[in-house]
Amino acid sequence: MNTNQNKEKMLVALQKTYGIVTSACNTVGIDRTTHYEWLKTDKSYKSKVEDIADEQLDFVESELIRKIKFGETNCVLFYLKTKGKKRGYGDVEIAQPKEVQEYDLSKLDIEELEFLERIKAKMQLATIEFKDVSNSNE
Repeated sequence: MNTNQNKEKMLVALQKTYGIVTSACNTVGIDRTTHYEWLKTDKSYKSKVEDIADEQLDFVESELIRKIKFGETNCVLFYLKTKGKKRGYGDVEIAQPKEVQEYDLSKLDIEELEFLERIKAKMQLATIEFKDVSNSNE
């Protein structure tokens, strides 16, 4: 069988195997390196392979949308993380606390110490309120 016939068979096999190169190569009876060599040297073949990959991506995206319509939360989150990045969706990095520096409070006057105590109390209250809000989802 000539190379052009093998390329055509490979294209059909790629469609049938959903773009899985190893499976398509096994179907046609060629080595994977042959396929990758064709990609490097044959622009028309490469273009057709890319079209098949785009078709597969369209198929998978349509399945993702179908599952989103059925309310599958993981699919919604995945879609937002990938397609919604410019709107602020995605993984959020949580800042790690920095090292705590110790200060000599004995040099502060009574007003400064009272001010620190008020801030400390507000921070403790804010922490309690935050815990209450986060526990209400359980």
